[in-house]
Amino acid sequence: MPGTRIFHRVTIKAYSYIGYGCLVSPGTVVGRYASVGNKVILGGGDHGKGSTVLSSKLSGSRFERRNAKQSTIIGEDCWLGNGCIVRSDVSLGRGSIIGMGAVVLCSTEPYSVYVGVPAKKKETRLTQEEIQQVENSKWWELAPATATKMLNK
Repeated sequence: MPGTRIFHRVTIKAYSYIGYGCLVSPGTVVGRYASVGNKVILGGGDHGKGSTVLSSKLSGSRFERRNAKQSTIIGEDCWLGNGCIVRSDVSLGRGSIIGMGAVVLCSTEPYSVYVGVPAKKKETRLTQEEIQQVENSKWWELAPATATKMLNK
């Protein structure tokens, strides 16, 4: 997408969408069928508050080693609203919705809605029975035409 910057060591799986003006940091994995809105930041540097020096100009190699181990995981069928930020070392559970402008600092539960700064769980999208049905279907492993047929039964 125009203006989107995708760094090295990024995996974007099939049928996912990344909007314009996004920043996708090294170590990010975007699961199948994920929808990432515009101007979203996935992952990013962590300077580490324990360092005596915070400037990456002076601590660049430590900064790079620390961040090389971090990853940001966007689960299958997640929807990230425009302008949200997902911190490094965070995993979004399958089917999560992240509201516009939210800042996600911790991993999320599957099939839940998170909003705000910092992002807090607002609700679970589905009942436990619905979650079990979706999980058993594994529709996200299928091609769109096959998944659509299965889901519309």
